[in-house]
Amino acid sequence: MFLLLALAGCTQDQKTVYDPEMQMLFHPVMHVPTKTDASNDYPENQPFAINAWELDRTLQWNTDSQAADVYMAEALARKSDAEHWALLDDALWPSRDKRLTVIAYSPAADFEGCTSSDGVSCTYDMKENQADLLYTDPQSDLDKVECGGVVVLPFKHALSQVKFHVKNRVNKSEEIIIKSITVDNVISSGKFNSLPEPTWVLTEETMELPFFEGEQMTGSVPYPIGRTWNVIPQLLNTVVTVEYEYRTASDTGFTQTLKTCEMCTDLEQGRQYNYTLSVGIDEVQFLLEIIEERFK
Repeated sequence: MFLLLALAGCTQDQKTVYDPEMQMLFHPVMHVPTKTDASNDYPENQPFAINAWELDRTLQWNTDSQAADVYMAEALARKSDAEHWALLDDALWPSRDKRLTVIAYSPAADFEGCTSSDGVSCTYDMKENQADLLYTDPQSDLDKVECGGVVVLPFKHALSQVKFHVKNRVNKSEEIIIKSITVDNVISSGKFNSLPEPTWVLTEETMELPFFEGEQMTGSVPYPIGRTWNVIPQLLNTVVTVEYEYRTASDTGFTQTLKTCEMCTDLEQGRQYNYTLSVGIDEVQFLLEIIEERFK
C-alpha cells in the first residue's frame, strides 16, 4: 500500500511541459557588428531561404551538430506583415523536446546549398553575377516558447563593395573631365563556404572592373562617380586606370590615360571601400580611402 501511494505522489508532482502549437515566423535584419546609427534593415521584400535542423533539447549545436536531423531544407520565406516573414508552405515548430538551429541565405537561387558542416555554399563569378550574397550564422538551440515563435535572422554580407569619388587638382580656370575609370587584374571568381568559418577559395581568373565610362566634370570637392561593384574578398594588389580630358580657360588641352600607384588593400567581406581619386594635369593620386561596415 505504501509503495502505491508513493508512486501516485510522484505522478502528481510531475509538471506538464508547456508545448503549444506555434507557426514558425522570422524577423530578418542586417548584422551590425558595432554600435552605429546606420540602418540595419533587411532589403525590402527580398525572399530568403531557410535550412533548419532539430536536436534533442539535452544536446547542443556547438558540440552535437553531427547528430542533428534535418527539419526543413531550402524552404522559402515571404513577408507576412511589417516585421515578420513566414514560409511559403506554413510550418509549425517541433515539439519542445526538440530545439531548432536555423541558417538563412539570400538570394536563394545564387547559393548551391546549405549543410550543417559547410553552412551555405556558393560559386560566384563577378563577370556573370552582381548579386549581393547574404547569409546568417547558425541561429542555434532555439526554443519556440522562449523566442516567442519568431527567429531573428541577422544577415551578413559575403562580399565586399568598392566605389569611387573624384576631385581635381587644377586652377578654377581649368577643367578635368573624367572619361573612364577601371581597376585592373581583379580576381573574378571563387567558392564560398560559411562554416566552420566564412572562407573564400579563389580561382586565378581575373578581370578589369569598369567603374565609369562617359564624361563627368570634376570640381575641388570629391564627388561620387560611376557604379559600385560587389567584389569577392581578396588582396587587391593592383592599380586604377583613369582616362581624362584636361582643358584650359582658352579651351585647349589634351586627353590622356594614367595609372595610379598600387591599391594594396586586403578586402574583407561585409565592408565597403570608398576610394577618392585626386586628378591633376599629369598625375592621379589616391587622396583618401574610407573603409566602412556595410549595413544594407
